[in-house]
This record gives sequence, C-alpha cells and structure tokens, in this order.
Amino acid sequence: MKPVRWLRGWQVKTAPLPPAAYSIFPAAERLIKLTLMNPSEASEKIKDHCKTIALEMMDLNPAITHLDDEQTQEALFEASYELTKQLEVIKKRVIKLERRNEPGEDAPTGV
Repeated sequence: MKPVRWLRGWQVKTAPLPPAAYSIFPAAERLIKLTLMNPSEASEKIKDHCKTIALEMMDLNPAITHLDDEQTQEALFEASYELTKQLEVIKKRVIKLERRNEPGEDAPTGV
C-alpha cells in the first residue's frame, strides 16, 4: 500500500505521480514536488531562501536612510537587524541538524 496523506479531508498520494499527471495539473506540480522533498533537499531549500531574504534585507537598508523620520529609521533598522538575526538562527539550526544526521558521526565534538 502506498503512503497516503490527508489534506482537507482528501486522500493525497505522497508517492511520485506519473508524468501524465503533471501535464494534466501543471499548477499542482510545485505543490507535489514540495510534498515529496527529502530532508536534504528541504535543508538546502531553507538555507537558499534564508540567503535570498538576507541579501534583500541588505538592499533595504540604504533605502531606509533616505526616510525623513529618525524614529521610523531607528525602528526599521532595529527590525531589519532582528530579522537578519532570526534568519541566521534558522540557518544555524538547519546546519546543526545536517551535522547531527551525517553518517559516520560518533559523537558531537563540542566545538
């Protein structure tokens, strides 16, 4: 029996669909690929998206300096900094998980 997942009361196969299914439902292709992602692909996708967001935040900061209100600038710089810190937390947690799941690792080194 193939694995089945429930989505809003409907059974959804989590196994790869035949190529014909993608041509019939092209809008569902991205969703299907996301549900079939393995942990390695998921961690790479998370790290890539975090990097993209961080780069966009770097482009945002120069625009903030051109605002006329100093309080607004401070609030935006602080929020931008906090968001960047949280992106780093996400990336570090994913990297830590990857290292924990690497084969051949006996015990953490404590570095």
